[in-house]
This record gives sequence, structure tokens and C-alpha cells, in this order.
Amino acid sequence: MQARPEDLVKERVLVSPGITSPTTKEENQLKRILFWNHETFYFGVGRDPFLRAGCPVNSCYITTNRNEVPYQELDALVWIPLAEDRSFPPVRYGSFIRLETHRTHLRNKDYARGKTKQAAWFVSKCGAVNSGRATPALLFSRYDILPVVYGLGAYEETAPPHSFINVFDFPSVRHLADYLIYLDKNDTAYNEYFQ
Repeated sequence: MQARPEDLVKERVLVSPGITSPTTKEENQLKRILFWNHETFYFGVGRDPFLRAGCPVNSCYITTNRNEVPYQELDALVWIPLAEDRSFPPVRYGSFIRLETHRTHLRNKDYARGKTKQAAWFVSKCGAVNSGRATPALLFSRYDILPVVYGLGAYEETAPPHSFINVFDFPSVRHLADYLIYLDKNDTAYNEYFQ
């Protein structure tokens, strides 16, 4: 189902032609969007792309600088999983659903609470057509999982910092195991991965 423009527009704002950079007063009203892992997504940065496209909503500001705005102050973060394997088709299998309710991130949630096991093993065949029953994204979102990855992907480029554990960050399997045991005993350290 293709989204209709009226479904996407939340607020219509008029702007004088030529205004492309926010002033101090305007900065507080801008919707700040961070493109996390692609330079421009072929759209551009700042407010210019919206003005050039004749977008009726021009109170958006795009940046690729991860240090420009604290994450807590972002209105949107655009992150697209990338694959280094060029043999995959450019369009992935998957689906998008329209959310009817606003979901907020619970910063004070204790993600360690109720966890009774130290580890769970999830294996995925990259690029395989999924059945929708056990996709990695579904598993991560449903169970608040901290992924331990075998760092052959572009995780540092595609995922937010401190949101996963990379096996290659440890000098040995023993060091990794010791760290996982430490996280199991330290709920504060474990919960920091979900901030």
C-alpha cells in the first residue's frame, strides 16, 4: 500500500523563498532528522532539499553529523541496514506497517528484570526470505535483546553506538565470556546498552 501525501503531512507551514538555514528562533521549531548511515540518501542535508522539492512541510532539518544534536533531542533517526555483499538485490524482502499509536522509548525501564538466562542463540541466514515468525528485528524488539555479533557486518556504520557487543572487540573468547558474566551480574551496565 502506497502512502498518500495527506497521510504523511502533519503540519503545513509556509516559508519565504530563499530561507534555507535556520535562525535561532526557527531552530527550536525545526524537526531534526539524522541520517545515520548514509551520507544523504540521495536527498540532501539541511532544509534545502525540502524547499527544492516544493514540500509543503519545510520545518524539517536533515543532518548527517551524529554530534550536531544530542540523540535525545532528535525528532527522527533514519537508519537503513546495509549489506556489504553486492550480490544481494538492492530491494530486500520485508514489509512496513503503519503504526496507529505513538510508542515511546522507556529510558528508566530495567531491561535486565525478568531475564533468567545469560544467553540465547539466534541464527539468521542473511538474505533469506523470512516467514515473519522469527526475523531478527522481531526478536530484538519483542525480547529487548542485546545482540552479540560476529563483527563481519558493518555494525559500527549501521547501528547506534553501544547498542551491541562485537566479538572482535575482545582479545579472546575467555575475555568475552568474562564480560558477559559481568553484564549478567551488573544490571546498570546491561541497561546502558538500551539507552
